[in-house]
Amino acid sequence: MIDSNTSGALTPQETAIRVAATLKRRGRSERRFRYFGVGAITLALCFLVFLFAGILSKGIPGMFQHYVTLEVMLDKERMDPKGDMSAGSLYSGDAVSLVGEALLRTLGDPEGRKDKRAARSILSSGSALRLTEFALKHPELIGQRVPVKLAVDDDIDSFMRGFISRDTPESDRRLSDRTIEFVDVLNQASLISYEFSDYLFLGSASRNAEIAGIKGALIGSIWTLGVCLLIAFPLGVATAVYLEEIAPKNRMTEIIEININNLAACLLYTSDAADE
Repeated sequence: MIDSNTSGALTPQETAIRVAATLKRRGRSERRFRYFGVGAITLALCFLVFLFAGILSKGIPGMFQHYVTLEVMLDKERMDPKGDMSAGSLYSGDAVSLVGEALLRTLGDPEGRKDKRAARSILSSGSALRLTEFALKHPELIGQRVPVKLAVDDDIDSFMRGFISRDTPESDRRLSDRTIEFVDVLNQASLISYEFSDYLFLGSASRNAEIAGIKGALIGSIWTLGVCLLIAFPLGVATAVYLEEIAPKNRMTEIIEININNLAACLLYTSDAADE
């Protein structure tokens, strides 16, 4: 062992040994801290993966829905009562009856008010509007019998997904036995399909789940961000110019500048950490 000198001070050799030991301890501590950090980040990422997996597993089925394809007769006099093929004329047409007749014809023209009501409950309440929009897009098909894909009611969609069981007593479920029989007829004829919902992005808020979408909320969010940008950007630039060129140098402006600088430093640090 190297002895200290008589004054009690450490010799250069002893100092080097102690510094080397300290560096080793600091190195071990730094490695442990790094491992803990990597472990914490890995654990957080695992939880994030599990979270998104749960969201996607439950959310993706909501992007799909069931449709039924019917041969609808686009009767010109009933679809276009004014005879000018204008949007107003088509929207005032009797699309509801045309859709109902196509459905009943596909089901073999059931008789009786109760059976007809049970059959009509298969289709979404937005089917007539969908038929009108189809006619607006394809005016050349007016007067012909064409296949049109219409959304089923949300109860029918739930039944097709297995959320409503046919084994449940009729008094305890939202669908009647007769309606289920009609659904079976359409399903056996391969007229019901399970597809990506075009209402998801084209539909807005609605009390009918099968035709609801995010269009209104998406447009509203875009407008909100746009208005915020138009207000915040010029206001931020004007504030910076005022603080640098016009505002007097006092305690209040110093506090504002310090907070702005701290915020900028935090943003810059976050950006650098993400790049690394």
